[in-house]
Amino acid sequence: MSRILAARDPIAHSCLLAKSLRTAATLLLLRRRPAQALPLAEESVALARGTGGAPLVVSLVCLAEILNALHRYGEAADAIAEADKVRE
Repeated sequence: MSRILAARDPIAHSCLLAKSLRTAATLLLLRRRPAQALPLAEESVALARGTGGAPLVVSLVCLAEILNALHRYGEAADAIAEADKVRE
């Protein structure tokens, strides 16, 4: 549903889609399926970059958690560093 809304009006609904993707990624991570969660988290970050601010920070933190679960620690650190820059 969020993809349909975002396709119709990207400006109004991209944040909703990013949040939906992030939520799905978090649920997959909780189910110990980080490889399946990764593309959702990456898409969430890509969408959140358009708005920046808190949605981007939350998406980057989610991405970092998934990357940590995949033992991709350098990339996780990069995501956290970017989140810190956005917070400033």
